[in-house]
Amino acid sequence: MFCIPFRGVAQDKPISIKLFGGYEFQNESYKARSASGFGLSGQFNYAISSRFDLNFRLDYEQMNLTQDDVLFEWNWDYWEDTYVDFLPGITPQELNATLEYTSGDSIYSATFHPTQQLKEVRFSTGLEYKLPAVGKFYPFIGLNAGISLFYRELKMTENWTKRFNLDPDNEQKFDYEYKYELTHFAPSREGQKIFAEPVLGTRFFLTPGLDLHFAFHYQHYFDRDEVGWLEDLLHLSAGGEIWFPLRSKTKFTIGLNFKY
Repeated sequence: MFCIPFRGVAQDKPISIKLFGGYEFQNESYKARSASGFGLSGQFNYAISSRFDLNFRLDYEQMNLTQDDVLFEWNWDYWEDTYVDFLPGITPQELNATLEYTSGDSIYSATFHPTQQLKEVRFSTGLEYKLPAVGKFYPFIGLNAGISLFYRELKMTENWTKRFNLDPDNEQKFDYEYKYELTHFAPSREGQKIFAEPVLGTRFFLTPGLDLHFAFHYQHYFDRDEVGWLEDLLHLSAGGEIWFPLRSKTKFTIGLNFKY
């Protein structure tokens, strides 16, 4: 009869260091219509019992955001109060909605392409619980909590066209166009968010000192009405509630686990 080898809790070394990275995406539309990117992480684990590890983790994560109304949200003073004033015949609201401009004499035209990134540096701590091993697989579940320091960046790329008609009275018209690209960078928006992160994963035994790491992460960012008392205690800025564009996201990671 065939059976799967089943053992108790893995006899690990007391200290391990995980280095892993992965793909991530937002779970629901909030400010952005879509958001996806990558993350890199380093994690220190210390065994406090045969089943539980205490961990400390540092993450860097970067996502590209697609948001149709980003210019309405950003409150970019230079764009709305200075730059658009140089474009006769259009208001900031019209330009933000259409992202296109054509001058009244049709000599100038432009299309505007805002691109947005979210960058996070996250610090967290938590516990991992080691489940019974199956063969060379060592599954675990965990829960981390911490603070995300985020930076939200906006870049505006403009594609301009100027049309020339050298001799409008000549039947053989000689027209040409001059195209150029212009880029503006808006002031970044930043703040802090408190988050919690359940984890479900497994390690695959390679050598006594090295495992492969695979995991599924769900990251939930708390609103101020949920953890306002803690934000006040930690003196976190109001920027997190105003500018953070996500409610939650999912991440899949793969990496190496070094055992000492």
